[in-house]
Amino acid sequence: MLVTIQHLASLPSSCPADSSSLESCISALKTSISALESSLRATEGSSGGWETFGWLCAIAVGVGIAGEIAVIVSEYLEDLEDWERGTIRAPDKPPGWRFWFDVAATLLVLGGVFGEAGAAARVSSINSELRSKTSELRAKSDRLLAVITEEAGDAAISVETAQEELDSVTRQTEELKSDLSKAETEAEALHRQLAADEKDVNELRKSLAPRQDLALIQSHGKSNIDEMKNFPELEVILVFAPEYLTMGSAGEIEQRVTDAGWKVVSRIPNASVWPGVKVYRHLGPDISGFGNPDELRSKGAADALCRFLHSFDWDCDVEMGSRALGPSNVPPNTIRVEVGLKPEPYFTAPWDKPLDPNKPIKQQMDEQKKALQEEIERHLSPK
Repeated sequence: MLVTIQHLASLPSSCPADSSSLESCISALKTSISALESSLRATEGSSGGWETFGWLCAIAVGVGIAGEIAVIVSEYLEDLEDWERGTIRAPDKPPGWRFWFDVAATLLVLGGVFGEAGAAARVSSINSELRSKTSELRAKSDRLLAVITEEAGDAAISVETAQEELDSVTRQTEELKSDLSKAETEAEALHRQLAADEKDVNELRKSLAPRQDLALIQSHGKSNIDEMKNFPELEVILVFAPEYLTMGSAGEIEQRVTDAGWKVVSRIPNASVWPGVKVYRHLGPDISGFGNPDELRSKGAADALCRFLHSFDWDCDVEMGSRALGPSNVPPNTIRVEVGLKPEPYFTAPWDKPLDPNKPIKQQMDEQKKALQEEIERHLSPK
């Protein structure tokens, strides 16, 4: 394309009025336009190749995510088999095929994401080049029209022929503008798809990653459980889902609260525990006593434990116990810790995801309502 524009620029600013020289000028214009058409087809073909590459990368991301899901199902079946066996035994050696399969799937997702980013960047570069050359082409076409209009006169080649040539250039310019608009639209779609894929990958990684070990960290005479040590002799009721992973998580919590000087007075398996970690604090029987020392001590301990778990990216929320006597009542100087399975945001429906306290509540509720309505319409619409 650069060679074509340079050739157009080298044409004389005015064509001679004699018939033979004017025909030569028009012939040079035809040659330049033909070269321009070839250059535009080459550029469009290059853009199409990168767009195809972008879609292939998107497919690679989908295949990688499918591989990750296969690994999840495999691990769950093994854990389910261990639980159904009902006996405790030394863990089996992790299968090597699953590790390499998981690595390959993750690399496929990563390669697909970077491939999409590269394709989007290349398409954007081509679009920028097309916009620049379109502007130059329009300027040269206008100048050539002025030259032909002013100098054609009574030459052998009629004004009608020159007008047809001009119309051809104009049509090509309009087609180029249309192609440019289409390429920009496709580039924007690629950018949106890339952003959505990156979000899906991040949520998938968060869902697949196991809970971090609750390590006891000590440095310069301080530790990461010092805040919990401000509530010595606190009693803990530990409730957990009867699953292999949740029992391990409950065991880690018990170890750290014991290190802080707390005492686990009860361990209760409960299959109805919700995913995540809920810490219930004590409330007195009389609402008029709100904020009494027992309530404040229980709340401070619950907040300290949740902050400790948050430092390891554990999902944890503080809840209020019941004031009335019953299973939901938490005694004074006590907290009840319920440990469920690790939440998996990637596999949670949009309308079931917890609200983000850092975003407007009404906006999130409207988005969840819209997602649920779209899902209902999708199921009710005729196939």
